[in-house]
Amino acid sequence: ICNSSQDLIVYKDCKGRYLYCNQVYLDTVNKTLEDIKGKTEADLFSEKDAAILSKISRRVLKGKVIRKKIQMETSNRIYDITASPLVLTKGVFGALIIAKDVTHEEKLMSELEDKQQMFRSVLQGMPIATYLKDLNGNVYYENKMAMDFLGLSDSDNANKWHYKEKRADEISNEDNEINNY
Repeated sequence: ICNSSQDLIVYKDCKGRYLYCNQVYLDTVNKTLEDIKGKTEADLFSEKDAAILSKISRRVLKGKVIRKKIQMETSNRIYDITASPLVLTKGVFGALIIAKDVTHEEKLMSELEDKQQMFRSVLQGMPIATYLKDLNGNVYYENKMAMDFLGLSDSDNANKWHYKEKRADEISNEDNEINNY
């Protein structure tokens, strides 16, 4: 299973030393299993990356399950890590760490957030009341002029209201006009 996975998989002993890594991990760090076996993060990574990974390992070896996104300085990649202690009746005897490379997804999300912010800025600067809503009438964005038109204040948690609660007739007529166009 480990070698058929596209995720990075690592097994460590109770002292945080590498016991096993799958081929994806070995390819990522450009090492062989012999290069890694018995070593710790401090032996393999930059000081910053080693500090991040060592902290995760220490917490896992104390019995904590960790789920965290980290950015590796060395590879400039972002990983979604799930790390779990390996436990027997006598306590923790090691750690299993699985990391998924989410760099592409994170960059896409960042680009989407940037574009959404630009779009909101354009809508906020429009000299007319502008709001966006879904087909069920739930408004998920409105500019200041729309808030004034609808009689909302910032304290109304404006992004959570349903348009039928305020000025329903006017808005319903406008919606019908737009939908029949």
